[in-house]
Amino acid sequence: MAFTYALEAIKNYGVRASILNVATPVPLPRKVIMDAVTKADRVIVIEEGDPVLENQLKALLYDEASGCRYSVRRRISSIGLVS
Repeated sequence: MAFTYALEAIKNYGVRASILNVATPVPLPRKVIMDAVTKADRVIVIEEGDPVLENQLKALLYDEASGCRYSVRRRISSIGLVS
């Protein structure tokens, strides 16, 4: 659901962004994520519920000493509202 919201926001607001959809965060696809992160100026995590991917991504970026900025702007509730 968060992936769909991200696509919709990019389309509606004319945002220039690349999206990496991590459908299954366990095991974390480390190489795929690091390949995407190295091409990005900023990483924004959008996920529903608990911050599973967010926490794993923070740990991965720390472990890899990537220097990439990351932030969480909004969380999407289980009923689809942005909080």
